[in-house]
Order: sequence, then C-alpha cells, then structure tokens
Amino acid sequence: MQWLYDINVLGTDKYEWVEPFKDQWIEGYAVIIRSAAEKYDIPPELLAGVLHIEVGGEPFIFDDIAYILRSFRIMPDRDKDTTSFGNASVQVRTAAVALGYDYDKLTGQQRKDIINTLNDPVQSVFVAALYLSQLKYHDYPFIDGKDLTDEQIAIIANRYNQGTRKALEEMEPNYIILLKLDKIRKLISDKIGRK
Repeated sequence: MQWLYDINVLGTDKYEWVEPFKDQWIEGYAVIIRSAAEKYDIPPELLAGVLHIEVGGEPFIFDDIAYILRSFRIMPDRDKDTTSFGNASVQVRTAAVALGYDYDKLTGQQRKDIINTLNDPVQSVFVAALYLSQLKYHDYPFIDGKDLTDEQIAIIANRYNQGTRKALEEMEPNYIILLKLDKIRKLISDKIGRK
C-alpha cells in the first residue's frame, strides 16, 4: 500500500510537509515526552528522536485496513498483531508484551484496548517510552538514562524496530537518530532539555 501513499495527489511532495509536521509534533508534545522519558529513565532525546522518525508516516486508516486484511488472512504476509498503530508506530504484539500481557493468552478485548491505547497520542508516547526503557535495560541495565552516550542512544533507537534478537555486538547505531540528535535536542531544548 506504500505506492498509494506515495502518489502525488495534492501536487506536493510528501517530504515537503512531513519534516515540518514532525518538528511541530515533537514541539507540541514536548511536555508529554519529558514526562514519559523521566518516568521510564530514558533520555528525552531518545524518545523524541524515535517519535520524530515514526510520526507522520502512513495515515492511520492504513493501519486499520492492514489489521483487518491480516485478521481475515486476505493479506497473509504477516500476523495481524505485527500491525503498527498510532503516532509512535508500535506493533500490537510489542505493546502487549511491553505492557505486561501474556501474549499467548491475549483476548480480543485486550487487543482492542491495546489498539485504542496506541491510537491515543499521549498514551502512545508513554507506551513507546516504556518499550524504549525495556530496550535500554536489555543492553545497558546498569546505566542511568541520563548517562547514555549518543551511540548507545542510537543503538537503543535501532532496537525500537529490530527488537532484541541480535546481540549487542551485532547492533549498528541508528544513523538517522545520530544525524538528527542535535536537531532533536534543539527542538525540545526549551521545554524538555536534558538535566
């Protein structure tokens, strides 16, 4: 379905508006990002950087359509619970595990609740922060969030989409995050600068 999204329907290149939208979104949710980062002991620029990458992707309706098609095996490429929802683009399966559900016993109502949580912009920031905190703990359990290096931040950011299957030695930093860290810090500095 990416081809449908890439069509130049309004006569503008999507990249002309996506980057400014991402910047505004981060600035608008700066207080929420700060709160979630503090709660889960991660650097605010890690959370803001991941959100900056994820926000403004495909319209939410695509998530709903993909989930329905996968539910009925019309689109059998992946399991329905690998569908990502919300501004933070968190998969249902990932959110369920991060939130402490027993994934193998997940009910239909619990899936619906998780999807509703991910579609709520504020709650999705907190779910993303929780997941990033768990990823931080996976590789750097004895390092406080405020003490993470830029490279460690970029490795955790890369795990956001790759998960924990690879050993730390095999992980590459997310170079997009590394390139954007200064910009992200500037976007959030007035409201959520590092302590």
